[in-house]
Amino acid sequence: MRTGILVLAMAIFSGSAWSAEWTLVKDNAKSGEKTYIDKSNVVRIGPLAQMSSLTNYQRPKGVAGRKHLSEKALVEFDCENREFRKLEFYWYSLHDGEGELIYSYKDLGTKLPVAPKSADEAAWKIACEKK
Repeated sequence: MRTGILVLAMAIFSGSAWSAEWTLVKDNAKSGEKTYIDKSNVVRIGPLAQMSSLTNYQRPKGVAGRKHLSEKALVEFDCENREFRKLEFYWYSLHDGEGELIYSYKDLGTKLPVAPKSADEAAWKIACEKK
């Protein structure tokens, strides 16, 4: 199963995957966060769907003294159980996944419930509608 996920991740993130067609799914005026997804790279296998996401932060987020303004991620959605997890993510110093790569992580993260009225719910609906 892990090999299948890694193959999907390589297919999604290779080549033109980062020259994505980003679609805004959530604009949080209060926090200044804007979340986008790439509808063109949704991969669906059984009850699972994967897609790329991009989040821009109005104010820099800091980890260990290093600041980032955006995150790109490969997200897996469980369409039947309304759950999601990030399979990998990348933090960048500038908006839109530009600038210096600050941090990256790849793992089969913990599944979390999709919260109502969240960016995750908007992405889950799009990913799980695609057949």
